[in-house]
Amino acid sequence: MAVSVLKRLLTYGDNIFEFNIKYLMLVGLWHNENWTRNQKLLYKIYDNTLDVLGLIYLTLTAIGIHGNMDDITAALAGVDKSLVAYNFMLKIIVFHFRKHQLRKLVKEIIASGDVVPEEHKILVAKLSLATTTITTIIVTIFTGISVLAGELPAKVWLPFDTSKNFMNLLAGVQICLVTFGVPICYRGLALKCFVSTMIFYLRDQLIDLQVKFKELDNFKDAEEEVRTNFKKIVKKHIRLIRYSKTIDNLLREYFLIQNLAITIEVCMNSVTLTLSEGISSAAYNTSWTSWPVDMQKDLLTVIIVAQSHFKLTAGGMAVMSLETYAQTLYNGYSIFAVLIDAVN
Repeated sequence: MAVSVLKRLLTYGDNIFEFNIKYLMLVGLWHNENWTRNQKLLYKIYDNTLDVLGLIYLTLTAIGIHGNMDDITAALAGVDKSLVAYNFMLKIIVFHFRKHQLRKLVKEIIASGDVVPEEHKILVAKLSLATTTITTIIVTIFTGISVLAGELPAKVWLPFDTSKNFMNLLAGVQICLVTFGVPICYRGLALKCFVSTMIFYLRDQLIDLQVKFKELDNFKDAEEEVRTNFKKIVKKHIRLIRYSKTIDNLLREYFLIQNLAITIEVCMNSVTLTLSEGISSAAYNTSWTSWPVDMQKDLLTVIIVAQSHFKLTAGGMAVMSLETYAQTLYNGYSIFAVLIDAVN
């Protein structure tokens, strides 16, 4: 049974989101609309149970960190160990509030008929699997080292003394894994992969638009063909701009949280911004001088709109770009250096 479930999960499907939707479904964040009422009710209970377990973990870590406030080094170590959990849990909360709008957006994208190369679907799925596998290995190693050292993997409060004997320590580790594993870690990873896939989709479609602009040169002597294909390109460009604005509106809080814990989404979004700027260049490089005057005017409109490139923002305060990525890394290193000086 486990093998059949794994095979269904590894089926990439007809659209780029299918693998990530299955991942979200496994961790309680995306129900199937074709399920019966009872199935949806059971899934809702599963979802709410994971939410409660995640909140329990955050509460236990908050109490544990507060109990060490007299020792600044131990308190900072506790915060450092729990930072990923708070980051993931805040994203999960944001996703719960935006879930229905995101579901509607994904449906519209799938129904649009936009073509994504098969190898890119496989690449997205493999990246999601690789991220999950590597994270699982790291968490397992970290937990094993903590157990060997006679400590819990995180600074949590428990109603019993874990240092008293090995069975207490083992029970504490199990509580940490149950409340952190699926409820926080794997749900956070599923969201990370889902958002990265949305950005990857925009990147692919922007490249496709540039290719289609270049293909207009193949219809130099067929004005009607040029006009028809140009109309399709403009419609798709307008639709992608709308998708970009919708993603920004729905996920700006998510990116605000992400901007405080830089990872791959920032880099991918930076590439997307660069590709969006390339639309105006691709439009200008067409053989527009031989086009009718009315189409030249339409092309000018496309160039002007394309120069106002796509953007995703962190809470509407900072554009997610390579400059933001570099600045955040610099700020993070500065804070790290100050903390090192304070500890020493």
